[in-house]
Amino acid sequence: MGLSCGSKCAKYTLFGFNLLFWLAGAVMMGIGIWFLVDENALSYLNIAKTSDGLVKASSITIVTVGSVVFVTGFLGCCGAIRESPCMLTMYACVLSVLLILEIIAGILAIVFRNDIQRNLEKSMNDTVNSYYGDPDHAGDTEAWDFTQKSLKCCGSKGGPADWENSAWKALNPNKNVPDTCCVLVDINAKVPTPVNVTMCNLAAKESNPSNEFLHSEGCSDALSDWIDSHSAILIGVAFGVACLQMFAIIFACCTKSSLKSQYEYI
Repeated sequence: MGLSCGSKCAKYTLFGFNLLFWLAGAVMMGIGIWFLVDENALSYLNIAKTSDGLVKASSITIVTVGSVVFVTGFLGCCGAIRESPCMLTMYACVLSVLLILEIIAGILAIVFRNDIQRNLEKSMNDTVNSYYGDPDHAGDTEAWDFTQKSLKCCGSKGGPADWENSAWKALNPNKNVPDTCCVLVDINAKVPTPVNVTMCNLAAKESNPSNEFLHSEGCSDALSDWIDSHSAILIGVAFGVACLQMFAIIFACCTKSSLKSQYEYI
């Protein structure tokens, strides 16, 4: 007695899904290991340089996540194509654990949202005060420039005033804010060119800067607004991923059930 048409469909759907899952895990592992082995990997890709510690931590995270994805995809592929109830059971269990962890992570993110916001603001303040403009932290500088240009913001929580006591200000006493705080001629230009750099810096001196040449909103608030405005998309993506995992678990259980029935019949 062979598998029913529906069970065969579930089997091959499960196999195809997990083949992509397995390949994605292999690619992630490869990238993570490459970054760990080759310290100059980022420069080969012309990505902004960052600290060795951050590169190592990011690489280990990529390898770890990639390994989990790789093993999960392998179990799903082999379990489906070999019609192995044991592998399918392990696959369903691993995927269920991942799904539960994702749900817990989502709940924790909601519960500790304010703490996350405070930590984000502290991290942003530290970068503004100590790292922006430092040649040894070029990655931080480029990240801030990108953020200020794309979100049309300036500084962290306090707006332009955040730059007043920063290390960058000490190196640039004739300026009040970086050029990326200003309204730019072209935000996509490699070198930022303010519409009027003089008026921009004059506006930054005001206690309540509001000027057509300067972005006055702090980037932490702008980032929060961006997240809120895109929350529906983020929730939709998370829900979609969760649904895919649930369908994969259901397909695995259906295939396993059909195999079990087949063996009992035999």
